[in-house]
Amino acid sequence: MRISDATRSNILFAGVSDTARFLGDSWNEFLGRDANTITYDAPTWELLNRLDLAGDEASGEDWDGYGAKPVSPVSIRRARAFIDLFPHNLELPEIFVDPHGEIWMEWQTDRRRVFAVTFPADRIIGYTGLIGSHSFRGVIGYSYEIPESIISSVNHLFGKSH
Repeated sequence: MRISDATRSNILFAGVSDTARFLGDSWNEFLGRDANTITYDAPTWELLNRLDLAGDEASGEDWDGYGAKPVSPVSIRRARAFIDLFPHNLELPEIFVDPHGEIWMEWQTDRRRVFAVTFPADRIIGYTGLIGSHSFRGVIGYSYEIPESIISSVNHLFGKSH
């Protein structure tokens, strides 16, 4: 039989003295408050804030005044999965919602140097880019890290070699 964490902490601190009760209460408070805490670094936190802002701005019907659909919760979930894997050395994208309710992340240095990704399915990235007169687009799958081709495209946009 598996003992739950709550039962285990009560067993560990089953004493009757004031000190035992204090330790038990402190331990239970610690478990309750910090058991599900996730800590993000500054770039990840910034991206999550940008995603939240974009989602909030596009949360209702006709949010753009031209009949746009509200942001898709599935698209937000997929974008969060992408952000969880975001490399720390990559430039941060702007995040917006298109009129179909899909999340896009876009990097742009000028009007002829732009690269964007979207998330049409779980663990699938749709991408499109323009660098000078060269345009490209496609889809690529990923699992535990962002594909090298996506990272290279962003780095190339900013004139960085990987």
